[in-house]
Amino acid sequence: MYRRFQWDGYSRSTESFKRNLVMKNFILVVVAFLLSLSLSAQGLSNPLAMHADSSAFIGWATSAEIVRGYVKISDTTFTYTDNVLGITSNHAFYGTVDNCYGPANGQFISLGDGGYITLQFERPIANGEGHDFAVFENALIPNAVPNQDSIVFYELAFVEVSSNGIDFVRFPAVSHVQTDTQVGGFGYENSNLLTNLAGVFPVFYGYPFDLAELADEPNIDIYNITHIRLVDVVGSIDPRYGTYDSEGNIINDPFPTPFHSCGFDLDAVGVIHYQTIHTITASAAENGTITPSGEVTVYGGSSKAFTITPNENYRIGSVIVDAGTENEIDVTEDLVDGVYTFRNISADHTIMATFRPIVHIELITNDGGDIETNGNDYVDYGEDYTFQVVPDNCHQIASVTVNGEEVELENNSYTMQNVTEPQTINVTFSIITYNITISDTENGAISPIGENGIVEVNCGEDKTFTITPDSGFMIHAVLVDGDSVGTMSSYTFQNITRNHTLGAIFDSIPEGQVIVVVNANEGGNVSPLGTQAVDYGTDFSFTATPDDCYEVVSATVNGNEVELTNGSYTIENVTEEITVVVTFGLINYNIAVNAGEHGTISPEGENGIVAVVCGNDITFTITADEQYKIELVFVDDEDVTGSLESGVYTFENVRDNHSISVTFTENDAVEEIMSASIAVFPNPNNGIFNIDFGGIEGKTTFQLIDTRGIVIDSRDINVTDGEMMNLNYNLHQGAYFIRIITEDKVYVEQFIVE
Repeated sequence: MYRRFQWDGYSRSTESFKRNLVMKNFILVVVAFLLSLSLSAQGLSNPLAMHADSSAFIGWATSAEIVRGYVKISDTTFTYTDNVLGITSNHAFYGTVDNCYGPANGQFISLGDGGYITLQFERPIANGEGHDFAVFENALIPNAVPNQDSIVFYELAFVEVSSNGIDFVRFPAVSHVQTDTQVGGFGYENSNLLTNLAGVFPVFYGYPFDLAELADEPNIDIYNITHIRLVDVVGSIDPRYGTYDSEGNIINDPFPTPFHSCGFDLDAVGVIHYQTIHTITASAAENGTITPSGEVTVYGGSSKAFTITPNENYRIGSVIVDAGTENEIDVTEDLVDGVYTFRNISADHTIMATFRPIVHIELITNDGGDIETNGNDYVDYGEDYTFQVVPDNCHQIASVTVNGEEVELENNSYTMQNVTEPQTINVTFSIITYNITISDTENGAISPIGENGIVEVNCGEDKTFTITPDSGFMIHAVLVDGDSVGTMSSYTFQNITRNHTLGAIFDSIPEGQVIVVVNANEGGNVSPLGTQAVDYGTDFSFTATPDDCYEVVSATVNGNEVELTNGSYTIENVTEEITVVVTFGLINYNIAVNAGEHGTISPEGENGIVAVVCGNDITFTITADEQYKIELVFVDDEDVTGSLESGVYTFENVRDNHSISVTFTENDAVEEIMSASIAVFPNPNNGIFNIDFGGIEGKTTFQLIDTRGIVIDSRDINVTDGEMMNLNYNLHQGAYFIRIITEDKVYVEQFIVE
């Protein structure tokens, strides 16, 4: 809109703006020129501000298309009349597109409330070092606030860029200007509270933008920006009409400004980095290809990948960049899966690939080991090829052949020299075996005894032996590798990794005594353990003590199960040989699982019981059926609903029986959806529309989505039942969707942009 340049606390009557358009334009240019000289001399305190005469600018807009917005969006029937031009309209009509071509000069074109303008340039703009372009408006510093150049009368615009004129991406604008009080039609605010919004700085000073901020956007190429679009920010803090920044803040700038020059006033867009074009010449020697090949045109600052592919029986020999120049570099080791990528291109380059013939090597092994090479299953023609044979644990090399001929390894390695034909390497492995030698025994036996007293056992395995005395004898000692390990009637070698010996010494049973043999498995201790001689007719007691998380599964005396008392048992009046066997086992606990209707718990167990080994953790996943949700979760009759994370509950270090039960309830929103809706109007529209919330209350997420499923805008908002919100977007013709996500439901409404 037009602005009074010498403010004294009140605004000039709007009628004075209508008297003579030609004279106003002349005055405007003169005043802007004088202001330019003043500001140019003193500069601005904000280092982002770029003056129009900066040597950084290398180009300006050359063409534009504008879609004007309303004079007063809060009353779209309101019209403004310019008696000189003889024009009456409810849309802005000040200025022509010619005013925004070339360098900033104080002349401008007004967009109107929610209007937008799309500009093109001599050639594409590209991401470069620092900022890439700047937008100029005719904001002013009011005299009412002296010596504070950040206090500005501004009208703002969003800035969007495109690489095809169809898909536009918006810079993430942020406004921290207060939203308690509406900035009036001639009001002003602190421009330092604004980021990535055009119109922030006074006339002849542009706000710069850096395309690098949009590097991760999939729909544009920041090295090939062909269009810039400026979209007027409707500065009303009334949510029915206002616009929001990237953080969901409503933006407060002068409103209303009901003149033909309302809305953002574009003076110029200056280019800092044009797209530069470079050529990469790619070539490949015989026996392979490079793609793309020939002279490849690329944009300055961009990246370009080349794929090098050898023919069959060849490999990549070398890849040289800028061969024959002072910048020549061998990039062969920099390839990733045969691909080399030039990055941040700033000059012409060449890339040349060569290829070498190879001979294939076939590697064959069985289980039990591996063949280690330099990582390749080939060797360059005429070169040597070395491989290493590595057996797995408990395995050994059985045979190694090359092309069917057995070869002898040196330190498990072998080298084939001057390889010119395909080779086949075949390595077999066998498991290592160890011998347990059974010593000759008298008055008893050890079983198994093996052939000639030798039992062969595979490496890593366990082997159990039974020691049995002859009648009238008892075990005096069991000898393992010559050392006594007790008087047990069985012995197990575990994880055998070497040769062993096993023997036993038997003594005659003393007169008047009886033998008691006590055996036990792993998982606990029994005292006494092994072979005991007790006096005839006396009692014999033993005590079984389980390890942590183990229990006594059974205790038998001569095959008959007995019941322990506090882990102990006494055999009374021993008059015959006794064999005691104690068996330990891991403790299992039960978790009783109960899921109500309309959902599940997993695992559910068998008949609602899930067994868990003592000390282990177990996780249950609770899933509600569609249109239902978890209502209550009880563990051991205690409500744990609030501690669930994504419907998951974990019992940790289980050491007791437990229970878990769940009930489910219907989603409240299933019933509410019948009475709750959102209405978009007008529908169809031009991208400016209202949303009427009915039956929706509280914190929600608002999303605008196109028919490809791309989320154009997303923000968190708080709504009141029946509230109306105004939105303003620059959208292409077609169908779009509004999606409102509440805690329990998603509402979707389609609308059409014409």
